[in-house]
Amino acid sequence: MPDYPDLDEMDDLWPDNGFAVIIEDEMKPPDSEDFVNVLGEFEEPDLDLPPPRTGYSYWVNDADGNSYTREEWQEYKKT
Repeated sequence: MPDYPDLDEMDDLWPDNGFAVIIEDEMKPPDSEDFVNVLGEFEEPDLDLPPPRTGYSYWVNDADGNSYTREEWQEYKKT
């Protein structure tokens, strides 16, 4: 069984400022280097996640260490 990456230790997934859109490629083994990547960083929370695609998960991380699923992000943007 492959070792899953410790996402808490992957500092590059959390931006220094603003927000980062994260992608998880479910087709790759969890221990591969590109299993989880940053798609882009944004200063303002007016970003949209890419449309859902089979085999991929998207979420948003912020500079305060919070992580938002697609549904949580939609609720966050309403506030």
